Formats: sequence, C-alpha cells, structure tokens
Amino acid sequence: MAIPLISYAGTPEIPELIGLLEIPSLYDTQLQDHTLETPLLIRSSPSRESKSLGSINRPDALESHEWSYEQPAAAVYGYRLSGQTSWYQVRMKPSGLPGWVSSIADTVFHPLSALISESLPYLTGAWNGRVYGTAGDQSTATKIKLRGPEAPVAVAGSAMLDNNLWFLIVVLKESPCASAEAPSVLQAGWIPAHSEAGNLNIWFYSRGC
Repeated sequence: MAIPLISYAGTPEIPELIGLLEIPSLYDTQLQDHTLETPLLIRSSPSRESKSLGSINRPDALESHEWSYEQPAAAVYGYRLSGQTSWYQVRMKPSGLPGWVSSIADTVFHPLSALISESLPYLTGAWNGRVYGTAGDQSTATKIKLRGPEAPVAVAGSAMLDNNLWFLIVVLKESPCASAEAPSVLQAGWIPAHSEAGNLNIWFYSRGC
C-alpha cells in the first residue's frame, strides 16, 4: 500500500496518529502472543546515526492497534523519508516515549486514510458533532445530534488540507451490519480526522461486523 510522500510528524504537544505499521510477526503458541520475526531497533531520531533506544522483539512493546482481525500493528505518529529509507515515529510501552524505526523487509504501512476508507468506520467520542459542507471552511459547519456512541458512517472520500487529513463522510442511521437493507442517511459532509486535542474523530472496527 502506498504511503503519502510527505515529511511530517505530529507535534510533541499534540501528537496525531497517522497510520499503523504492520511489522512481520509470528504467533507464539507457547506465549499466546505475537513475536517479531526480526528484533526491531528503536532510534531517537529518523537517522541510522542517531542514538539507539534499544530493540524490541514483541509487538506489544509498542503502542499498537489491530489493523485486521487479531493482526497487531504499531501506532505511527510521524513519517520521514530519508533517501530510500522510510522512518516511522512510534511510542514505546509502558513509558509512552517516542522513537523511530526504519522500514524493513515485509513491513507494511497502512495510512489512516486507507484504514478508515477501506473498513467499517464509526465516529468517536472526540468528534464535536459538526460536519462541514467544505473541508476546513468553518462557515459551512452544521451541528448534528446522534443517538449513542460510535455512530456508523460510510466514507466517500478524503483530502489533505494544510497537512491535515479530512474525510467526506455519510452519517448513517444504523450500522450496515444491522440489516441487509441499505441504511438510512442522516447527514453528509466533511470532518477532520483529528480533534483539536489530537484525538481521532473517526476510527474503524478491525474485525468487521
């Protein structure tokens, strides 16, 4: 899957998740968990000459989420392209300290735009209830009220505006999983991927219905 050819990272004050990094791993039946096929070296900055922060051999040593059914992937908060090498900013557990890892064989980066667009998305509690007729234009905002948490949506498109990701969403009355019939549409418009506090306004069910 293609990665966006931009060099940016969330600020230390408001780090924003930009995707998930799938690192080759095997399921260890004895440990009942995933272990990495090759230990992963963590560096202080996106350079092979930077200080080593240590290495990990299990995905759960990094902040992670499922990108697919029982398939963990590291949360990515920044991306740098240095020559032919891609670097990803991750967070170590349990400290939460940031570090950088370089791409290795079979590593796959799933950008947030693809994760949301190609899955079963929903609105999170961070969303402020506003949709926009035009991405980034506050004058086109409309506030809508939904019933309950995790309101289901469909994604009709995405766009980058001033280095911020926006989604064109269709807010649904019920989940597509609830019936074979097409769900009713409540509203459509643009929302930013992240809230002002850096939290995700939209996320997805990694295991589907």
